[in-house]
Amino acid sequence: MTSLHRDDSSRRQRRSDPLIVVLRWLSVAGWLILLAALLVLAEAKPPVETFFERWYDIRLRSTWNLELARYIFYLMLLGLGTSLTGLAINSRRLRRKGDEWRVSLVLVAAISLLGLIRYLTAF
Repeated sequence: MTSLHRDDSSRRQRRSDPLIVVLRWLSVAGWLILLAALLVLAEAKPPVETFFERWYDIRLRSTWNLELARYIFYLMLLGLGTSLTGLAINSRRLRRKGDEWRVSLVLVAAISLLGLIRYLTAF
């Protein structure tokens, strides 16, 4: 009977907790959203004039693409929402001694919040 009990408890420990899996996926999603915002930012900002543009007298756009910049705002909001959702789930999960805050979710929330503040002050 004791060996059966031991096998059952070791099986439970090996099984991954569904909340941990959700937290992992929310963290990955948050970083992918921030990466997408960074790529949109690269497209929205005015291009840098190089030697070739000056040499061939090519005119470049000198202003931000505001339509694309709006997507940066939405992506930052989505990243903040994703990380706050993950942090809310994480706070419910902090009951055991070994449980801890997901630093990745905190970083995504902080970067998204700073990005939103920067967006609102710049545009």
